[in-house]
Amino acid sequence: MLLSHGGIDDDLQAWILAEFLRYLDHPRSGAAEFVDMGRHWVTVRDAVTAGTLRGGDQKAAAVADTWVSLSRHLALRLTAELGVTVKHILPRRHGSDPAARNAAVAERLATDGVFEAVLWIPETAGDLVVIADVRTNKIRCRTTVEAPNEGTSGRRLSWLLRQLKDVPGDVQVEAVFSERGNEACELLDTVRADPKVLTNGRSGDIVSFSLEQAFPMGGRRSGTAASFITSVTSSTDAFYGTVVQQLREWVPAAPKQNEQPRPGTAESEGE
Repeated sequence: MLLSHGGIDDDLQAWILAEFLRYLDHPRSGAAEFVDMGRHWVTVRDAVTAGTLRGGDQKAAAVADTWVSLSRHLALRLTAELGVTVKHILPRRHGSDPAARNAAVAERLATDGVFEAVLWIPETAGDLVVIADVRTNKIRCRTTVEAPNEGTSGRRLSWLLRQLKDVPGDVQVEAVFSERGNEACELLDTVRADPKVLTNGRSGDIVSFSLEQAFPMGGRRSGTAASFITSVTSSTDAFYGTVVQQLREWVPAAPKQNEQPRPGTAESEGE
């Protein structure tokens, strides 16, 4: 982060840091990048697919702990790349209780077949949520942004679409309306062709949008080719670059001055 985004003015210190990082990158340094899901990964993965995994399985807890480490690794990678502090968000009760945290992750994996990581990135319109769905072999990345709180639903959707002109068409766009239980979801290509597909027949106003993109999931325990970890990191990087960094929060227009003459001015007194 220091080398890529500034912060070191002394050329000698910058050279020393670069040499230190070059040492750490060497396989024999013992400080290799996070590349291994652990010896229980294949067993747990296959149990999820077969529907036989249970939350109390000790192997599941071990893999859950590795997933949390991978989630933190994602935050650290983005921190180094973006030059801002990215945080892996955990429920407050799990921050000081690793056992309860791992148990909750393992239970979610056994019940729904998914891992989930929430990354908070400064100056973005919404958190980046990474979901690894072991049952479908997909990595799903999602972010949610608040819609403008003025104008029709059509105008609110137009505000979003203007920001998505360079976003891939296979991204799903979900509109959540003010009336409870009222949502609509379509592929971005479909919405571009006919924006009304998300608003026709819907009651209430759009209050938020969710954008989600799916990527292939690698199944191998370790390595760089076709591995689970590589697929998670590459999906996260791709979604941030093509979707998240394109989005901006809605900012209301500045209040306009009253065009009528103010009392006590020359205009109001006819001068």
